[in-house]
Amino acid sequence: MSVLVRPKLSADEMLAVLPYRLGDLGGFHLLRVAPNGTAALTLVPTDTPLPVEQPYFLVVWQSVRPPAAEYEAFARRAFAEFSNGGSRIVSSEAKAGSAASRAIRSSRKGRTSAPATHSSRCSGMSFVDGVVQGWVGIARKDQWDTVLPRMRAIRDGFGVK
Repeated sequence: MSVLVRPKLSADEMLAVLPYRLGDLGGFHLLRVAPNGTAALTLVPTDTPLPVEQPYFLVVWQSVRPPAAEYEAFARRAFAEFSNGGSRIVSSEAKAGSAASRAIRSSRKGRTSAPATHSSRCSGMSFVDGVVQGWVGIARKDQWDTVLPRMRAIRDGFGVK
């Protein structure tokens, strides 16, 4: 028997595994990907999925599409499952220019009582060509205004392969 240890995959190699394409990473870099369509991205300098330490963005993909009348309810159910309670929805609306996209913004208190650990979450779903693209962006409130445009760049760069 033998063991071969490979160096960490490049971003291009990780992106090739995904069943969709991300056209713009918004300054984020890939932390990990999975063949099921999940991609986790963080802002440098560390590779940690803890939003208390740095902004975090997660993309998920499913080949299921609810009827158009169910988009809002489907997105809210998925958000509730992902956030596991504790988040307060601040707003929910169709993404500008797209009736097939829902954006949900929420706020959640972090792990400690320090004000900087309050986080904002922007999550949503796009329903395109029989595919559901879900995404969640998490950042501390003191970083939110700077990070949100970068997260939107990732969201808007999504495309079906």
